[in-house]
Amino acid sequence: MDATGAAAEADKTPVKRRSVWLPTSWGVISLLLAGLSLALLHTDWLWRWDQLLYDSQLKFWSRPAPDDILIVAIDTPSLSRIGRWPWNRHNHALLIERLTEAGAKAIVLDILFAEAESRSPDADRSLVDAVAASGRVILPVVFEQSAPGQLLVETLPMPALATAAAALGHVHIDLDPDGIARRVHLMEGLGKPRWPSLSLALLRMLDAGAWQQLPGVRNPNLTIDTEENIVRDYQILLPFAGPPGHFSRISYVDALNGTAAAEIFRDKIVLVGATATGLGDALPTPVSGWNQPMAGVEINANLLDALRRGIAIEPIEARWGSALTLFILLLPYLIYPRLKPRYVLMTSASMLLVTLLLSALLLHVLQLWFPPVSALV
Repeated sequence: MDATGAAAEADKTPVKRRSVWLPTSWGVISLLLAGLSLALLHTDWLWRWDQLLYDSQLKFWSRPAPDDILIVAIDTPSLSRIGRWPWNRHNHALLIERLTEAGAKAIVLDILFAEAESRSPDADRSLVDAVAASGRVILPVVFEQSAPGQLLVETLPMPALATAAAALGHVHIDLDPDGIARRVHLMEGLGKPRWPSLSLALLRMLDAGAWQQLPGVRNPNLTIDTEENIVRDYQILLPFAGPPGHFSRISYVDALNGTAAAEIFRDKIVLVGATATGLGDALPTPVSGWNQPMAGVEINANLLDALRRGIAIEPIEARWGSALTLFILLLPYLIYPRLKPRYVLMTSASMLLVTLLLSALLLHVLQLWFPPVSALV
């Protein structure tokens, strides 16, 4: 073989090696990235980025507040005019009587009356009588520690009041690791999930037959050996209708003294709860953040509205989320070796965009939340 032929043969050898090496390299790299991303998915290293994406999409769920949900707010003006909290229970009894006479469809009293009022037993009797006569009052159940460091207990309204109520419901809102309220379990309880959420209890009172099949992610471990741990079921993500103050509200004192016209309450679902700063359970939410936490009574209004509209976002099951992430991560192995180098960058950007759009599509069409960040690594 002459020199020219040897040179030509030498030039061909690297080309052949590259043609074998490129697909193999893409496969190894893709598999390594897939394994890394799945590991990150299950260790929650990228969890905060997923939550930022989820929170940013909640604005697309914003919607007008319904006309028939009204918050009666225990606000600063009410505290100024009625006095320091807690108030005499005669006030609550009178409010219930006025709301009932005005034709309120249901009354959610987001106030816990766990113990009798020793200084005014007549006030307790008047409150029990008002709740029983109304027949449409829903009261809360709270899970709390009986003392610091002690086990959890279920705190119900005092027995006479619990018997008089039309329904009872839990008011527990789950906080994510970053302290933001994004999700709720529709059923909870110590030992077993016996208590519906306050909003679900209300809906069942209004139409019991319509709320036997519930949305949400089921808990596979509903049986435990102790009554000292909370068992939760039917987890959903809250699609907030809007920021704090989105729902119609009037001051408690105006509803109590008759300043607000009785017609305002006719055929309304009335939620009574604390909104004053330092009173009640205001929590940061994706639509309010830490600077303007949302009162618990308004979180319940959001849940009530979402359930009635059939909006219940569910986290995608872990197995399906992992499978979808793996599929997205392995696409480069199938696509890149067939592309010219100048198209690789553009294709990568397109795949990132498609992954984000897929997550948004699942959220807004199927009401499934697929965390996309692991697939974008």
